[in-house]
Amino acid sequence: MPVSRGSWRLCSWQYRTKSAAVKEICWDKSGLSGNDVIIKMADFGLSAAKEAILKPSCALPEGIPKIKGYDFNQGVDLQAVLNSYITTGFQASSLGLAVQEINLMIEKRLEPVEEDEGNGSDEHRSKSGCTIFLGYTSNLISSGVRESIRYLVEHKMVDVVVSTAGGIEEDFIKCMAHTYLGEFSMSGAELREKGINRIGNLLVPNDNYCKFEDWLMPILDQMLLEQNTEGARWTPSKMIHRLGKEINNPDSVYYWAYKAAALWRQNLTTVNMADTHCSHCFSVTLISLSSGFGPESRRGARRDGGQEDGASVPERRLKVG
Repeated sequence: MPVSRGSWRLCSWQYRTKSAAVKEICWDKSGLSGNDVIIKMADFGLSAAKEAILKPSCALPEGIPKIKGYDFNQGVDLQAVLNSYITTGFQASSLGLAVQEINLMIEKRLEPVEEDEGNGSDEHRSKSGCTIFLGYTSNLISSGVRESIRYLVEHKMVDVVVSTAGGIEEDFIKCMAHTYLGEFSMSGAELREKGINRIGNLLVPNDNYCKFEDWLMPILDQMLLEQNTEGARWTPSKMIHRLGKEINNPDSVYYWAYKAAALWRQNLTTVNMADTHCSHCFSVTLISLSSGFGPESRRGARRDGGQEDGASVPERRLKVG
């Protein structure tokens, strides 16, 4: 007995991803019994499934890493855990590759440099086989990552620190007052009405910035005096060096940068520091900002002497013709 058209429609929907021939059997061979068509369609579906599921694999490249995570039955070995990330898969493998790259940097840094490979007249040139730059944005200093960055600088594991102005001021501010944990969902406008600033899920009382300004203003006064009486030229790195000395707090990244590492910072005229500079203009003549805070030293100068003494890197790049 022929199967009703409604039943055919169901079969056609179930197998619409198969070949058109199967649909044709459903609609055109109405003389077949329902069981005959279902058997034919089942045979076709099984064949297609076997072809897809049991498809032979091609050979993978020889030496390709096998996925295997760390076995904590072997005890807690942090170095072994990090090493296992490469073969863990997903984002862990990317982190493992980053760790591997950093280890290569450290190994290269331990290699001594031959005397003729460097420029002996450049006091800031690295005396190792690899100069490591550490760059980060201000939000990392606002967070607890600051302590990890401070550790790296304190123990001379980096040669040069590069950050935004916010990354500098936030370090000093946290020496004077605390940052607190909030929620990402908290209303920034409502918090602002209460004198609280939100950085993601971090809360910073406005008083913190007031304390920073009270600390910074007298230092700017003294720096201006030294500029006018002693001819001091304040480059960004020299200014940060001075602030790291003045903060005199071992919790500060820039205290240790002052003591242990070179600093390379091209712009200090942003965020709260800019506000403080502007406020300072009302009481004293602002520290000269000509030539990008005065001439940065010959850091980054070409070995052939192509860069003039006293020319900062940004100025040289902006010149045309």
